[in-house]
Amino acid sequence: MVDFAAAADRVVEAFNEMDFDRLRSLMAPNHKFRHFNRGFAIDNRDEFVDLLIHFASNIMPERRLETPERVTVSGNLVIREGWYSGKAAGNWEGWSEAGQEVRHKTATFYLFDDDGLLLEWVDYG
Repeated sequence: MVDFAAAADRVVEAFNEMDFDRLRSLMAPNHKFRHFNRGFAIDNRDEFVDLLIHFASNIMPERRLETPERVTVSGNLVIREGWYSGKAAGNWEGWSEAGQEVRHKTATFYLFDDDGLLLEWVDYG
């Protein structure tokens, strides 16, 4: 049986370490990403990882998902509540300006298949 909280930890670890190849390997090819208050909707793993690479390379190379304040698991769904923090290297309208320290409270929903492969990543915050 898959430990879905541990699977979410692996996704976050790869994200924080900017290990994009490993992150890609943890996701289904038809992976769906949503960030509701930022207006992102992506239905393809490679397009999503490419966005993360661009963001880490040009906008916020110093960023991380902090240790969550709460983790809730219900079947294949893991909800992590905590903080996203970093320092902006570039400007992104409505998000950050170069040199700005950012810290946003988030709730992230990770939905896995029965084998622990990430199907959906949904951010609020």
